[in-house]
Amino acid sequence: MFKAVSATVAAVFLSTAATAATIDTFELDVTSAAGTDSNIVLELGQTYRLTVSGTFMLGSNPTRHVADAEYFNLGSDPLQPLDGTSSREIGVGVDGADIDFGEFRADRVYTALIQGTGSTINVFYSDNPLLDNVGSLRVEISAVPLPAGALLMLSGIAGLGVMRRRKP
Repeated sequence: MFKAVSATVAAVFLSTAATAATIDTFELDVTSAAGTDSNIVLELGQTYRLTVSGTFMLGSNPTRHVADAEYFNLGSDPLQPLDGTSSREIGVGVDGADIDFGEFRADRVYTALIQGTGSTINVFYSDNPLLDNVGSLRVEISAVPLPAGALLMLSGIAGLGVMRRRKP
């Protein structure tokens, strides 16, 4: 019985922790230094998941490269990270700070956790010059659920402990 109950509690915990409701979606124009402001105020101290996906054309012809939020030269070898390719960071950032999305993702979907500041955020693409880029990236902001699943799991484990003590 212990295994069945603990498996059920674990499943509830994992399903609760894995779901993050999308609260804002917009297109980020990679040709504009102004970036794009979120449509909603991000609650102070709340954790949010920022997801940036898609590809665009970086640079001017004939040296134009396919790029995403973190890498360029996607159709060729060698694949190049945008970070560290010049004296300043190139790529997606939030509120003036660059975001390092980590390893290359073949699906071109990158995520990072950010903290709400009690205001909207500005998501931007940093490159110079921007005017030779073509396209946009899709940005989603999701609220990361509070650890309600963890409380449920702990209460289930506590209940199991009580049940064990009551057995003769």
